[in-house]
Amino acid sequence: MTIIEISKSVILSLGISCMSGLQIYYALEFAKRIREENPECPILWTLVVAREASLSFTDESLSFTSTSEHGSDLFRGWEKARGKFAWAGIGYRLGPERTVFAYTIKVALQK
Repeated sequence: MTIIEISKSVILSLGISCMSGLQIYYALEFAKRIREENPECPILWTLVVAREASLSFTDESLSFTSTSEHGSDLFRGWEKARGKFAWAGIGYRLGPERTVFAYTIKVALQK
């Protein structure tokens, strides 16, 4: 099937699995094409348009926060399986011209 055929079929949600590195770039391009053809399709990786993204335990006892960095795209993602979260994550997409990248992860532990 082509991307167009996939995107026009009945899709409950789209999960794209890839390793870090260049695969992420192509996976996100694929997701954008699906979204263009089928805007209602839930995609598990989403561009963060805010200054930062956080993950936290439901009781808020521990959280991780990543900030948006110039020259990169910050993404967040998650997947639910059988009513429970299977995984959640935050990641960056960098252009191929990028040779150096620094970022900050804030860890907050509440007592």
